Amino acid sequence: MLPLLESQAILPRLVAHPEIPTKMAVGEFSTLHAWLREHLYQHGRKFKPYELVQRTTGGPMSTKPYIAYLRAKYGELYHLPSSINLA
Repeated sequence: MLPLLESQAILPRLVAHPEIPTKMAVGEFSTLHAWLREHLYQHGRKFKPYELVQRTTGGPMSTKPYIAYLRAKYGELYHLPSSINLA
């Protein structure tokens, strides 16, 4: 479940702090950690996962961001089609 939640929560982080990937590439995680602390960690077990996703991303829990992440990471390696109808 964590990769699913992580992939959905990454977009708001990048919108708020587009420099996060560049900083992570050089081993700097303070901006990411501050965002996680403010938006996720402080809530502890106060909210169920689906409630926390809704509060953090503004939308319901979805598999689409995780599938997009997997497709971007492995698509070229395994010659996957660029899109697929999941309905």
